[in-house]
Amino acid sequence: EKTLAVASSSSASLARKQEIEANQTSKVLETPRTKEACRRLGLFIEDLHFRSFESFHIPGDMKEKQQLRFDHYEKKRKENLAMVLAERAKVIAANARKGELPGIQSAQFLSMLESLFEKEAKRLETDLKSQLRQHNSLVKENEDQLRKEGVLQEKLIEREKRKMQAQRHAADHGAKVKEKCDAKLAASGLILAKQQEEYEKKQESYAREMLAEKERLERFQG
Repeated sequence: EKTLAVASSSSASLARKQEIEANQTSKVLETPRTKEACRRLGLFIEDLHFRSFESFHIPGDMKEKQQLRFDHYEKKRKENLAMVLAERAKVIAANARKGELPGIQSAQFLSMLESLFEKEAKRLETDLKSQLRQHNSLVKENEDQLRKEGVLQEKLIEREKRKMQAQRHAADHGAKVKEKCDAKLAASGLILAKQQEEYEKKQESYAREMLAEKERLERFQG
């Protein structure tokens, strides 16, 4: 209940403040100089009047959409109002050069213009801070992304290095195995050649013995 009471009091205070500002604006808007400024800019006085939040209510619609409509209108209204007030200042300056003296409404106008510029400066400061926070957030995200990419790149380089080392190790091992196999094959070849040579010698010796035996038999029979 206390929270509701505070919220209600805050809303009432805001509404009262907006009503006072709207009344001050209306006084300035109804002057000939303001109408002349609107005429020069092609704007209508009605577009510069403040509209309450409740005036944007549509039965059955969400509060969020009502707030969006109010914010959009208020932003456009303030932009147009700033242009009109600036143009009104030009009208006053032009009239002053012609010898006309500013009246009390001009003083109200200057006070209102000062208030408007002060609010605009605060809004710009708030927007700048918000943009700065967003920028810092983006910078941090980029730094984190770059750091992650750097870590990933280091891992890929390390993986490639290990892969190359494994390939070199496999190549060295394969070369050693091939060298051993070649040595064994060479040794086996020598053994086979020696065995073949001994076999051929035995064959020749056997053939000579058979020939000698044949000759002995022939001499014995003759």
